[in-house]
Amino acid sequence: MKIVSIFFLLIFATFLFAEETVFWSKENISVGEEVLLTIETDSIVSEIISPEIGLFSHSNELPFVEIMSNTKDNTRILIQMRFTKSGKHEFKIKWKNEENIELEKTVNIDIKSLLKENENEALDIEQPLEFSGPYFFRLFVIILIFTIIVGVLYYLFLRVGKRPKVFKDALYNESIGAEKMEPIDTSLNKLLLNSEILHKDFVYSLSEYLKLALSEKLDIDVTFMTQSEIEEVLKSKLFMTDKQISEFTMYLNSIKYMPNEEKITNTNALSIRSYWEKILGI
Repeated sequence: MKIVSIFFLLIFATFLFAEETVFWSKENISVGEEVLLTIETDSIVSEIISPEIGLFSHSNELPFVEIMSNTKDNTRILIQMRFTKSGKHEFKIKWKNEENIELEKTVNIDIKSLLKENENEALDIEQPLEFSGPYFFRLFVIILIFTIIVGVLYYLFLRVGKRPKVFKDALYNESIGAEKMEPIDTSLNKLLLNSEILHKDFVYSLSEYLKLALSEKLDIDVTFMTQSEIEEVLKSKLFMTDKQISEFTMYLNSIKYMPNEEKITNTNALSIRSYWEKILGI
C-alpha cells in the first residue's frame, strides 16, 4: 500500500512541477543575428498560436523582432528569429496541446547592441550587408529621375528668361505653382494608399521624406550627408539622445540592408511615420 501511495505521489509531483524548458542557439545574441529558440514541452504540440511569421511588436510600439519561421516537432517548438532592437525583451509563446488546451510560456531575453563599449554614437554602417541587384537598380533609377527633373527645371528656367516680358511673369508664376503642387511627402503618400506595403519600400520612401523634412526644418541640406554626419546633426541641432539616434539608425538600416520581403499594413506604416515625425519634431 505504501509503494502505491509513493507511486501516485511521484506522478502528482511530476505534473505539479512540469515546466517548459527554453533553449537558445547562442548564449550572447546581438541585434541582426539569426537565432533559434527551442521550447521543450511536456506534451505533444498540435498548433502554434503566437508569434506568427513576420515582424512582432507589443501594442503601440515599433517591432523589436522578426519571426522568420515557427515549426513544431512532437513536443518541441522551434522558432527562427532575428532581433532588430537591443535591450531586454519579454514576449509570450502560445500553443495548443493534443487535447486542444491552450498553453503559453513567457520568454525573457537580453539583446546586445552593436555598439562597442568605448563608442558613444550609433554604429555607422558604411557598407550595407547586401546592396546589389534590385537595390542598386533602384538607386540608379532614383538618381536618373532626379537628374532628369533638375535638367527639365533648368531648361524651363532658361526658356522663361528668353521669353518676352509679356509672358515672363505668367510663366514664372506657373513654374512656382508647379513646384508648390509637389509636396515633399508625395511619394510616401502615394505608397501609403496601398493596403499592404513592402516594408523595405516603405523604409526607403520614409528615409527620403525625413531627410527632406529635416532639410527644411534646419535649413541644412542633409540629403547627401553620410550616416555619421546626419547623426551629428540630430545630436547637435535636435539634441536627440544617443539611444534615440541608435534606434533611428538601426531601424532604417536593419530593414533597408537586410534580406526582407515582409509586408506591413498602411495602418502600421502610418503609425511608424507618425512616431518618427514626433521624435524629429517635423
